[in-house]
Amino acid sequence: MKKKYDVSALILYNFQNNNGWLKKLDEKIKIKISDIRDYQLIKFLTKGHDSLINLAALIGISYSYEASKSYIETNIISTHNILNASRENFVKKIIYTSTSEAYGVDPSDNFVKSSKKPLNELSSQFLRSPYSATKIAADQLCFSYHASFVLPVITIRTFNAYVPRQSSIAIILTIITQDLNGNRKIKI
Repeated sequence: MKKKYDVSALILYNFQNNNGWLKKLDEKIKIKISDIRDYQLIKFLTKGHDSLINLAALIGISYSYEASKSYIETNIISTHNILNASRENFVKKIIYTSTSEAYGVDPSDNFVKSSKKPLNELSSQFLRSPYSATKIAADQLCFSYHASFVLPVITIRTFNAYVPRQSSIAIILTIITQDLNGNRKIKI
């Protein structure tokens, strides 16, 4: 049975007024130019929606050291805006995308990621960068809104996601590139 959904995507305005990869979906979804850092706009745009999926984030870890305020505004304040707007507009489901970087690096491992410890939802979180700090803060906001207001928030922490236009330094592309170049001992 096919279900019909009315889908909207919020994208940040750019000087070229370009919808990027979403332009392929122009006929299937409504694309709205907006800024998730603007609470009043988010409150208005989320009215009448049953579900929200928050995929918005600044993600470049190395750049987060240079522009931490941008990361705070985009990753924390925008999540706060979405949670408050969802609460006020009685949204039935919010899906928030987090990151494996929220687990960071355990200082007892001398700041080296250890594969010896399996991770789960209850694993400790350690700050590794301004980026991971903002994602941990947003995670905690989601947990607190769920606990305090019974807001139906689901957090998904992605590990090594493979997506179009991905950076060549990402783990999956690093392995593929090394293999294509004939390296039989993969270096990570």
